[in-house]
This record gives sequence, C-alpha cells and structure tokens, in this order.
Amino acid sequence: PFIETKYAAYMLKYDSTP
Repeated sequence: PFIETKYAAYMLKYDSTP
C-alpha cells in the first residue's frame, strides 16, 4: 500500500526524536 509506506517512512524519519 502507498499510504502504509508513507506512514512507515514517517515513523522512520521521526524515530530519532529526543
């Protein structure tokens, strides 16, 4: 799915939040 992939990328991008 496209939305699922975008969500996964969002989580990975904001996974290094302090």
